[in-house]
Amino acid sequence: MVQVVVNDCQTFGSMLESIENISSVVARYTELETRVLIRTSVLTKQLSAALVKLYAAILRFLVQARRYYGYRTVSM
Repeated sequence: MVQVVVNDCQTFGSMLESIENISSVVARYTELETRVLIRTSVLTKQLSAALVKLYAAILRFLVQARRYYGYRTVSM
């Protein structure tokens, strides 16, 4: 039982760190979008497509995080 609680705490901590990292990435790339993606070139189109994939991956992760936090935790 103790190991389950420890694992749950570690998972919770990892999820929080990941969400913090995601916040940083989104803020950083929002700035990139406003400064770089206003230009029109092949490279900016490729960058834009890569950002769409990144944001989609972030949304998938956030859905998983929401599911994780939505589950009832082990109670003692």
